[in-house]
Amino acid sequence: MVLFDTYSEAVAAMDAGRVDAVTTDDIILYGFVRQEPDKWKVVGGRFTVEPYGVGVKKGEKELLEVVNTVIRELKSSGRWKEIYKKWIPSDTVPEPPPDDWRAVSQP
Repeated sequence: MVLFDTYSEAVAAMDAGRVDAVTTDDIILYGFVRQEPDKWKVVGGRFTVEPYGVGVKKGEKELLEVVNTVIRELKSSGRWKEIYKKWIPSDTVPEPPPDDWRAVSQP
């Protein structure tokens, strides 16, 4: 195992043949694939389930409501799936994650 300060350094090391693979969050890996689709491929399955979230400064209730509303509308309108298809190459598009992130981490 080799550790790097940035994902770009890790991918450059793989490109140079110094490492055989790079592992990190799938969305980061898909970003590298999107930049050079003829060079990189995401393989294997998921290691863990780790939900993403949006951080809002405490007390910013108006901003929090706007962010939550936009996310809910993206999910309910089907736009979430369109965005997923655009940025993540996959044969299947999963359902949008639940509104309560704790439901993702339930066994």
